[in-house]
Amino acid sequence: MKKPFVSLTLSLALGLALVVLFFTSALHAHEESQTVKGNTVPVTQIPFELNGVETASLFEQATKKSVTSYDYILYSWVECKVKWNESCFGTVELSAPAGWQVCKILYNVTARNNSTTLESDAKSWYENDPQIPDRFRAYDLRVGARGSLFIFDQWGSHIKLERVGIRIIPASVNNEGRFQAGCDMPLRNT
Repeated sequence: MKKPFVSLTLSLALGLALVVLFFTSALHAHEESQTVKGNTVPVTQIPFELNGVETASLFEQATKKSVTSYDYILYSWVECKVKWNESCFGTVELSAPAGWQVCKILYNVTARNNSTTLESDAKSWYENDPQIPDRFRAYDLRVGARGSLFIFDQWGSHIKLERVGIRIIPASVNNEGRFQAGCDMPLRNT
């Protein structure tokens, strides 16, 4: 009597496992068929102005007063806002004017939800810089947002940065001065 019971139990367990496997693979195939290739939308960048005066003119006025650092705001905002079937990725270059170096990157995050990207890398390094870590003149700021790309689970994403720019200091300032000013001091990737 025991052998038919064991055989029946094993048969039922194997049958149940096959049914679960079938439905799992069918569900996975259904999800993949519901994924769509999204549309790409551009990053929105609005140049910064104060009372109608552009950043370059504001900077020229400030440097006549022999400043030791300056918040060089280049964009009023940078934004990626996408629907469920869209994506938006872009790089914004933030460069110091001639005679200046970057101290730190500046921005205020005013919106960020779902699937977004926000990264930055220093670039335009001084060649043969005696300072360690090296000084640099620009940042690449990468922003992005991606919607769900699923028909049955639709959600968009949004990232918005305001007052985007860099704090700059004179090009001649060494690492001691950078440290005192609270500057970013990333290591150069070689």
